[in-house]
Amino acid sequence: MTFREVMEDYFKSWSLSVRASTSISHKKSFAYQSKGLLDLNIKDINKETIENHLAKMLQRLSQSTVAHWNTRCRCILEYAYKNKYIDSDFYKEVIHIKVKNTYAISVITEKQFKQLINIAKVQSRHTDLEEKILFLELLFKTGLRHSEAKALQVYKINLDSNEIRINQSLYCDIKGKWELASTKTPCSNRTIKIDKNLAQKLKDFIELKHKTKNDFLFAYEDGNPRTTVFAKELLRKSANILGVKISAHGLRHSHATMLIRNLVPIQLVQKRLGHADPALTIATYTHLISEDEKIIVDLLEKI
Repeated sequence: MTFREVMEDYFKSWSLSVRASTSISHKKSFAYQSKGLLDLNIKDINKETIENHLAKMLQRLSQSTVAHWNTRCRCILEYAYKNKYIDSDFYKEVIHIKVKNTYAISVITEKQFKQLINIAKVQSRHTDLEEKILFLELLFKTGLRHSEAKALQVYKINLDSNEIRINQSLYCDIKGKWELASTKTPCSNRTIKIDKNLAQKLKDFIELKHKTKNDFLFAYEDGNPRTTVFAKELLRKSANILGVKISAHGLRHSHATMLIRNLVPIQLVQKRLGHADPALTIATYTHLISEDEKIIVDLLEKI
């Protein structure tokens, strides 16, 4: 059995837990970076084989690219061992390449967000301006992922209890073809509370647009949901005028940052964001937790 055949088996199994397009793109990328290994007999591959391949990759590719390949290769070899395609768990001893964190997502404060929205309101040449502003407010005030906000349908918004149910994500390609899919993880299925002000804005918008319960909250005139680029240009231009750098995903981080800085328990932040584990939330916002530790130390020194 060749490495290629094991790889095909692995991705066939893995595809059951992710979107089809995700599985296809990941397999294509991994196979492209695995030239030289694909036709080898899986039983002839060992620790040295993999580490030699990693060394060659590091000569021509970024550390992050190699690190992602390294992680996927370990998963495939683990799959091979569990299915008795190989007799050794040597993959546990293969050198681990760490992903370099080459960028940090910027966040903004509540005050900066209010300023940003005021700037956005006068960008009159943008079409569907009020809808885009409402979309940005929703991201900042709920911490929803961009894909989760686009997937919202009217019936998922309970205006009696001021709650939003998140149970799907919406993805689309550059041609505008869209797909409703499961949320990023099972833990991303959640119901969250929203404030009365946002709830009223959503209610007014739904009534103004005469939306029915199955309509997408954010949609084109033909009823199709908004695409990936929706409101991003307005956000970028308004942020430039304000003099800050912020992305749609940065609004999600800004929401989490606001909660943590206001001492909301990490478990509640985790559930609101739809993280699978509090450890993920802690790892993502560890710099904020470290800042909070300084507050505690300052307090103790005054005793």
